[in-house]
Amino acid sequence: MASRGFRNTQSFQMASALTLRDKIRLRAYELYLERGQADGHGREDWLQAERELTHTKRTEATLVEE
Repeated sequence: MASRGFRNTQSFQMASALTLRDKIRLRAYELYLERGQADGHGREDWLQAERELTHTKRTEATLVEE
């Protein structure tokens, strides 16, 4: 099963062994590809990836605490 934010299961499995920074980098690259490899949006892609992944991490932490 693919996790939200990843295009396929392989991307998700690869990301599970990576650091948060690496996961953000991978997701930002996926956003770049989804945009059709249009240049000039690197910062925007990075921040979007960061928001997605830190929100997911916070949500998981909240579920564990409950």
